[in-house]
Amino acid sequence: MGGIAAIANGPGEVDGWRWAYYILGIPVAIAAIAAFFLKEPQRGRWEKEDVLGESFTEDDPLPVSLDAAFSRLMRIKTVKSVVLGFSALGFGLFTAPVLENLWLEDKFGLESFERGAWATAAGLFTVLSLVYVGPKFDRLWRENPTRTLQMIGALIGFSAIFKPIQWAMPTVPLFIAFSIPTLVMLNTAFAMVSPVMQAIVPYRLRGSGTALITLYIFFIGGTGGGLISFMFADSWGPRVTTLVLTIPSAILGGWIMYRGARHVRHDLSLNVQELFDEQDEQRRATGDDEVPALQLNNIDFSYGPVQVLFNVAFEVKKGETLALLGTNGAGKSTILRVISGLGIPQRGVVRLGGRTVTYTSPQLRSRLGIQQLPGGKGVFPDMTVRQNLVMGAYIHRHDSADVERRIASVLELFPDLERRQGQRASSMSGGQQQMLALARVLLHEPEILLIDELSLGLAPTVVQDLLELIERLQERGQTIILVEQSLNVALSVADRAIFLEKGQVRFEGSTEDLLKRDDLARAVFLGRDGG
Repeated sequence: MGGIAAIANGPGEVDGWRWAYYILGIPVAIAAIAAFFLKEPQRGRWEKEDVLGESFTEDDPLPVSLDAAFSRLMRIKTVKSVVLGFSALGFGLFTAPVLENLWLEDKFGLESFERGAWATAAGLFTVLSLVYVGPKFDRLWRENPTRTLQMIGALIGFSAIFKPIQWAMPTVPLFIAFSIPTLVMLNTAFAMVSPVMQAIVPYRLRGSGTALITLYIFFIGGTGGGLISFMFADSWGPRVTTLVLTIPSAILGGWIMYRGARHVRHDLSLNVQELFDEQDEQRRATGDDEVPALQLNNIDFSYGPVQVLFNVAFEVKKGETLALLGTNGAGKSTILRVISGLGIPQRGVVRLGGRTVTYTSPQLRSRLGIQQLPGGKGVFPDMTVRQNLVMGAYIHRHDSADVERRIASVLELFPDLERRQGQRASSMSGGQQQMLALARVLLHEPEILLIDELSLGLAPTVVQDLLELIERLQERGQTIILVEQSLNVALSVADRAIFLEKGQVRFEGSTEDLLKRDDLARAVFLGRDGG
């Protein structure tokens, strides 16, 4: 870059550096655009062959939601440690080269070509070190993955030692010479952390994982460091500003990653477990076994630091009604959030008809057929019944004939609502409002119907009317997952039941078998301490 700037140099060197960025940047931009036209590689091929001994592809994989991907990635403890560590490191990482360049110009009077030549000479040592480090890293990773990330953290932390020595040097050769250990350590750490991230991140999220760490390093670290150096460089000078930024950021970033190394083996084991699970599902899909309408496997979920679901796993067959039972706070409604995409699990897989939907958005899951009747208020009280239904069919608004067909279909199922189309929802009883809320959900003709607390706060006669509607849906082959506090209500319509306690599945089986378990029945009726 310095050579290009020197050759194309204009007044005040401005044009020279501008041309350097043009000449080197434009080809990169062209290559980046061309990358969009490359064929997408088979994701996860190599780890499948390495772990499973075979590779397979998912038919018509669903797009990954960035929101879901980032949420899942930041729940992987190793990834979180690396991201936070490099974010801290970024405050000094990008500021130091700029200030060193200014120091070489102001202190030692070097021209652009000379600065570029010295930087290139120092960079050669980095390239040579990578030739040596590569095989060593590969062997260490296979023997002890934890030590690999510990070494990365140590390299970053110890790189801070040479900065004060470098900036105390009186001559250019010594200044450059003492920059080499720092360059070698940091570039070695950078080279090693990329394969670590590739191994830790689930293969479906690999592109998002790379984008996440790049975003944190450049946006948080690079921008933050640039702003701080801008504020203090004029007052303190390049030397003090560099030392104040680089030493704390390197020590903090290295310490975060060193401590995060203790999670590496656990996170790797979760990836391996998911690969074996995916292999089993692939074999089931190509065999004679029936693929379930919905499947949850090994689901862990937390609200912040509080984990509320622990290794939850179950399947729902097509046309089956499954009741989720348990005391308050057992995690029933959280499971519905995970299924609908409103909550992203920190571990585990959600499949719809054999297709992985774990990382898809709630909007896409809705279009795929997962619809939820939320607990509590599910209508617009100031709108009429008709307006509520039209609003409920909003995503189908581009086909007015289809909207009318859907509304007519649900009104046939709810004749009482048909007679009240002009009535405001707020003037109807609680049971009628619940019917309207259910009608709004059924407008979307769901594959999986999630119902949260169908009978909450309703009179027994109203509940009976709602149960008759559920039975009519069952006759149509509707797949239903029902969360209920009332054991009688749930078991009157459910084919199977799952009992949850403190986020764990305590019982899964037929409703008849559940009725034989007096301890679980009392827990639902009275709470764990009741009776």
